[in-house]
Amino acid sequence: MYNLSFLTNQKNINAVTALLEQHFDTLSCFEDESAEPSEILDDNGFHISSRFIIKLILQDKTYAYFVEMLLNTAEIEFEQLCVEAIIDQDWLKVCYENFKPISIGRFFIHSSYAPEAVPKEQYGLMIDAATAFGSGEHQTTKGCLTAIDQILKDRTIETVLDMGCGSGILGLAVGLAKTNTTILGVDIDAKAVDVANHNATLNSVPNFKAVTSDGFASLKNDKKFDLIVANILAKPLINISVEMKTVVHNNTVIILSGLLTRQKEEVLEAYINVGFKLKSVVQIDDWSTLVLAPI
Repeated sequence: MYNLSFLTNQKNINAVTALLEQHFDTLSCFEDESAEPSEILDDNGFHISSRFIIKLILQDKTYAYFVEMLLNTAEIEFEQLCVEAIIDQDWLKVCYENFKPISIGRFFIHSSYAPEAVPKEQYGLMIDAATAFGSGEHQTTKGCLTAIDQILKDRTIETVLDMGCGSGILGLAVGLAKTNTTILGVDIDAKAVDVANHNATLNSVPNFKAVTSDGFASLKNDKKFDLIVANILAKPLINISVEMKTVVHNNTVIILSGLLTRQKEEVLEAYINVGFKLKSVVQIDDWSTLVLAPI
């Protein structure tokens, strides 16, 4: 089997999907976040990317020529068409074995498949991300851990909410550094919740618990948190801004990430409008992590 991918302009998306869906069942299409935004707005008022990535899985490499012929015949412009063989192997095991340890502030992150000697004065955090997001490699996770490290030096934190917890890496980092904290992880994906709870056991953090919930739906209305971390995406961050205000007290700190620099002002505006102020920003490449507090 083979992976085929190519880039095309946002204006071509409807034509491309209509054409290829007639012949292939494995079509995926998503925005190229590295491209400039277009003038088109989505349902949440964000500018859609001007360029999209199209991916297909092919049974035979020769189908690539068929795809190219279809696009040319329909006069659809595309670029960077690439075909790569899919190697039949245990991809999770390969990822674990090739995962290199990462040092972020006082946190030393590594896989349980490759135990490492934890450097002195750092907290060893074993993370098997598996099917959940959060291994420490992405800029957003690094930004959140950098912010967490600084906050834990300056504040007393006892209750933590990890919204969209994925692998649990952010909440577990707090639990390792501050053993007297109570951490609640929330994710809409039940598999991610299982991974997070597994990682809590792996790291001996009994005060961490992950539950399945669509945002704040399963949380008690009267629950307030000292620290809230939400490393998701810009659009969901804006959508939960009003509910976020209901789970904070005067001294709560919230960390928001998963947003590109060009999305920062829109996310920040949504939170300022409901009563938050910006404390600091962690900038890593094109990704921003915002640290806010109630006004």
